[in-house]
Amino acid sequence: MNELQPDESLPSAPPELTPTGVIGMLAQRRQEIVNEQVLSYPISRWTSPRLVAHFRPIEHKFLKRGAETQERVNKDHDADRSAATELDTNADVLINACIDIVAVLPDGTEVGVGPNGRKTQFDMDMAIALGMPENAGTRAVCKAVFITDGDLLAAAKRLGEWSGYREQSVDESLVGES
Repeated sequence: MNELQPDESLPSAPPELTPTGVIGMLAQRRQEIVNEQVLSYPISRWTSPRLVAHFRPIEHKFLKRGAETQERVNKDHDADRSAATELDTNADVLINACIDIVAVLPDGTEVGVGPNGRKTQFDMDMAIALGMPENAGTRAVCKAVFITDGDLLAAAKRLGEWSGYREQSVDESLVGES
C-alpha cells in the first residue's frame, strides 16, 4: 500500500558533508573571501615617496578594548590624558589591523621600506626608516608615520567604516566621541 511506484523515487541524498563536499567548499570560499579583504590606505601627506598601508578588517575585540579604555579615562575628566588615550587606542587599532606598509614608486611599483625592500609594519624596520631609535614602540612608530594626530584619527575612522562599523559607532568607539 505504501510501496513506491516505479515512477517515484526516494529523495536524492544530501550533498556530501565532508571537507571535500559542500561544507568544505563553503569553508574554503569563506577563507578566500577573508583573505581578499584588504584596505589599501594612502597615508596622508606622504607624496614622495607615497606610503600606503594595507589593512585587514578590524577585529571587534580591538575596537571594544579601545572603547572601554577611552570610557574609563574620560571618567577622570582630564582632557590631556583623554586626548593621549584617544590617540593611543586609535593607533592600537591601526597597528593590530596592519598587514604591511609599502612605498609606491612613480611607476606604481610597491616596495617595502624595510631592509632589502622587505615590507614592514609599525615595527623596528619602520622606526629605522623614519630615523627613530630601533627600540621605538609600535605606537610611537604609528604616530610618526601619520604626520598629524588628525591624520591618524582619520585613518582609524576610515578603517572602521571599511570594516563595517558605521557612522556613530565608529565615531564613538574609534575616535572617542560621544
